[in-house]
Amino acid sequence: MEATIDRFGRILIPYKLRKMFGLRPGTILEIQGSAKGIHIKPVEEKPSLFKKEGVLVFSASPVGDIMEVLENVRSKRTEVLMTLPKK
Repeated sequence: MEATIDRFGRILIPYKLRKMFGLRPGTILEIQGSAKGIHIKPVEEKPSLFKKEGVLVFSASPVGDIMEVLENVRSKRTEVLMTLPKK
């Protein structure tokens, strides 16, 4: 099979291969280069939800700068608390 690189550097993976390997929009791919060529393979993803001791647990990795997000949330919360009437 052949594919063409567009002007943005993207390639379209043919439908037959996407279907064969279960590739859907959002699938993360690992790309490696070697002297023999370019190798592309799907990253093995762990399920986000799993059962642990009979309880459904969500597991994920933070995306972006988590410390910046926490600081923003804390600042907004402090502003709200400062404007509350004192008892």
